[in-house]
Amino acid sequence: MYTIIVLHSYITAKGKRTHDKNLAWRFNTEEQATKLADKLGGRVAKIG
Repeated sequence: MYTIIVLHSYITAKGKRTHDKNLAWRFNTEEQATKLADKLGGRVAKIG
């Protein structure tokens, strides 16, 4: 599973920032996460 980190916070499915890893928007592949991270200016992190 992969997620997006922006400014030391995870991005939720609703587009909000959170520090709680359990609420983070999760992607099955790194390519999906990278596509959105490039648009948001964030980075991809592997979780779980």
